[in-house]
Amino acid sequence: MPEMSLPPQEVLHATCLRPGRSVDLILQTDLHNNLIDVRSTVLHDVDPNGRLILAQTQPTLKASFSGSRLEITFLARYNDVPGGRWLRVGYKAPFLSLLDDYQLGPDKREQALLFPGPKRLDSFTLRLDFRLEPSMDSSLELYFWPDNTPLSIVDISSGGVRFTHPSSWSFSPRQKLNLSLQSQGESLILICRVIRSGEPEGPAARGLSVTAVQFEEMDLAARQRLSQLIQDAVRRQLAKRSGLSSIESTR
Repeated sequence: MPEMSLPPQEVLHATCLRPGRSVDLILQTDLHNNLIDVRSTVLHDVDPNGRLILAQTQPTLKASFSGSRLEITFLARYNDVPGGRWLRVGYKAPFLSLLDDYQLGPDKREQALLFPGPKRLDSFTLRLDFRLEPSMDSSLELYFWPDNTPLSIVDISSGGVRFTHPSSWSFSPRQKLNLSLQSQGESLILICRVIRSGEPEGPAARGLSVTAVQFEEMDLAARQRLSQLIQDAVRRQLAKRSGLSSIESTR
């Protein structure tokens, strides 16, 4: 969405800077390999100095990130056009500090994150629903459910997955499939619809075909968990490409 079509800044600020608003922090991007490290959080409050107090992320954002410039983004619906529209806006700011004992309620304290507030919110166009191509040592594994027939992931996003299979298998557009995404002992059942099925692009592996499916009937909790599993795999691949020995090095 072009910047000129954004609602006025006062509307953007009033909409985004509300306690309880979901926030996505962009820590690291590798656009060449289509990888992005996103950590979701929630806005607890805006302090008297206009600084944002955010909930701690999962995985946690450690104090070692203090001073690093991150991208803070908000996705919200605006009713300024017929039918309304969803816009993602954001800004860049340094991570100021970790608040170890933030008082969230009368009897509740927890760790929180402190960021400068935005002077201006601009369109944020980086695609968060990116497609990850898992590495050979990825923890993500895909199976038909419930028989646990293994499949090889070509790429996956929170919206769908492409996988290879023997070319003797045939799938029709709109056909319903049940898949299971597994990672380190956890299993997530995915209800899917076939988008297309055919020969692999590029150098074809003999006897293999590729099928693309779109996820359906997924509630918010399942979609958030799917995104987290994908992001865990992203962080491991980013850490490995950066020469870090473990994912803990990137937190």
